[in-house]
Amino acid sequence: MKPDECWFPGTLKITNLVGVGKKTEQRLNEMNVRTIGDISTLSMDVLSGIRESKREWLKLASHGMDDSPLRNMKVQGRSDG
Repeated sequence: MKPDECWFPGTLKITNLVGVGKKTEQRLNEMNVRTIGDISTLSMDVLSGIRESKREWLKLASHGMDDSPLRNMKVQGRSDG
């Protein structure tokens, strides 16, 4: 895949990241962070107001990296037709 064919969620709101709740959103907003792209450009020092484990996860997630195990989820009400 060519770089110009890739989709980057940088313009999505930070609340689109699973695990970013009201408290984390409020702290990030205080740092003028509104989008996932904003997180990806910040240094870990700037994110020091966020607890360390979440800070590291935010940086990875903002770059599209997640090592969480995949879960098989059944989707109800879909047809194969």
